[in-house]
Amino acid sequence: MKKKGPVIFTREVAERYDSFYATEAGAEVDRLEKGVMDRLLERVVPSDLLEIGCGTGHWTEYFVSRGFAVTATDPSEPMLAEALRRGSAGAFIRASAEKLPFPDGAFPAAAAVTVFEFVEDPEAAVGEILRVLRPGGVFIGGFLNAASAQAAAVRAARERAAAGLLSTEEEGDVLLHARFRTEGEIRRLLSPIGRLEIRSCVHLSPSWEVLDGTPRAAGAEPAFFAVLARKEG
Repeated sequence: MKKKGPVIFTREVAERYDSFYATEAGAEVDRLEKGVMDRLLERVVPSDLLEIGCGTGHWTEYFVSRGFAVTATDPSEPMLAEALRRGSAGAFIRASAEKLPFPDGAFPAAAAVTVFEFVEDPEAAVGEILRVLRPGGVFIGGFLNAASAQAAAVRAARERAAAGLLSTEEEGDVLLHARFRTEGEIRRLLSPIGRLEIRSCVHLSPSWEVLDGTPRAAGAEPAFFAVLARKEG
């Protein structure tokens, strides 16, 4: 499969991006991810928040529901258009993670949920987050685990793609272009911001059965890491 630019930026992808959450499995994954994020944010006072890579506004709506006043950015016009179409609250601005159009120390909080998987220069994006955060400000992140059954399935799909064995529908899966990270890689990437607190959820079996809340979860790698870091100084 030949990569044809940033697939996640297309209108077609934007229109169907959240379709997974309409499924029974997607609703369960969404509940688990937001539940672990709720616990992570228990001691965070809602404030002005810069959301980086807001996409269709799925997580924008979550942060607004938590009481944050959200300024949401994304480099994709189709994604921003979809966020506006669905009525997501917040101010929406087209901008990349690597070049944020805000002054130093502009925000007490910033968030990027499943965004670094698609950022071309992650170190530059971390530098920008650090720049726009006030001293003592918090960064809220969501990452996909490279050691999970989900990541293994994506690697297998990439192998099929290299052999020309993917269906047209499978070729449109944005995760084929995602960079998954281990917990250690996440800690190293975000270390310039400050000390991290990481929680996890969505433990999947090899057949993608959600195991959270069952004894089998202990033997499975989580698919999702929720991260909180506080800028020092």
